[in-house]
Amino acid sequence: MTTLADLSANVYKAGPTWDHTTYQYYIQLKYGDKSWEVAKRFSEFDTLLQSLASNRFGGLPKLPAKTLLGSPMDQAAIDARKEQLRILLQDLLLRPDTRTCAAMRQFLDVPGHVEEEVRQIQPTPLRSFEDPRFGVSGICVAPDAQLVMVTHEDSTHLSRLGRVWSVVEPDELGALHLWARNGDTSW
Repeated sequence: MTTLADLSANVYKAGPTWDHTTYQYYIQLKYGDKSWEVAKRFSEFDTLLQSLASNRFGGLPKLPAKTLLGSPMDQAAIDARKEQLRILLQDLLLRPDTRTCAAMRQFLDVPGHVEEEVRQIQPTPLRSFEDPRFGVSGICVAPDAQLVMVTHEDSTHLSRLGRVWSVVEPDELGALHLWARNGDTSW
């Protein structure tokens, strides 16, 4: 099994799509002795980051600013965006959790070029409460039981104010995530 630590990507060129409505960015990928190329539009980078965020990946790099009237037209702006997208890809590939996730592998067409099974690092929650207001408040690891428990509490400004003025919001809301390791070492 591999973690794709040796996968490298370089956004080396930008060019108009076949209908000249927008630009696509050409990415050269290398993994061991294999190399391939994919072409992605700016909107596909945006979709990738949204997918990662919806799958609870935190600390993601920011997408370069969108232009007001569609694609950038001058070469300097295109080159700047190409460099920003290269840095974004490098940031995502440096992280073991994002480089091994399914969305990233599909984006870079890894399954079409790497035959080895890729071990995804991010565990899958067995039970979760999907509320973006919650921030991590504690973590407990039980290695002998192969369990990880993460507690969350409401981290909105109103809840913080409620803790100061207990008459505003005396109850604390929270969530609990629990991960367990299976016999086949998957979470």
